[in-house]
Amino acid sequence: MLRTLREELRSGVWRPGTVRTQTGLRVRFGETHLMATAVIRVLRDEGLVALNGLPGVRALGPAGRPPHSTGTATDLVVQAIRERLAEHTYQPGQRMPPQQCFAIEFDTSRTTVRLAFLQLTLEGLLRPHQTYETPGTYVLDPSQEAREAHLLADLQAAMRRGGWTRAEYPDAVERALHVLIGSAGRAGAEP
Repeated sequence: MLRTLREELRSGVWRPGTVRTQTGLRVRFGETHLMATAVIRVLRDEGLVALNGLPGVRALGPAGRPPHSTGTATDLVVQAIRERLAEHTYQPGQRMPPQQCFAIEFDTSRTTVRLAFLQLTLEGLLRPHQTYETPGTYVLDPSQEAREAHLLADLQAAMRRGGWTRAEYPDAVERALHVLIGSAGRAGAEP
């Protein structure tokens, strides 16, 4: 959803000034309210969209605007975790503390923290556990992420050569590829 909307905004398919509803975007991509909210927040922070009231999301022009920060509870949690990642408080591959710990620390709800974690996941800073790991959220290893992105790009190019359109290979294929890459990255396996 994030990649498709980002591409539509940058290419002009979603024309500047055009307003779409969050509900319409959720239905189009078959995503949950939480996922749609996180995607819109990432696009807002990148300066590609502006929020027009509660349901509306307005596309901005190519110049966009500077990154957004409102000081909401979710913005504060996202910013604090970003700072801790930059300071290497949490190392690549390390499991993040439970969301409940952040909810207590920031005196907010777990839903707010879940939204913050989801936004950071979409930004490529965190990732949910893979099948061989203890459940939780992990800090991404930039070198592993680069390998995965390269393999994912190769898969997408092969699918395009095969005549597949983007709509025909959902994000589930990408998530499955990440799981496979993760298991191949273990000791003794071919990358």
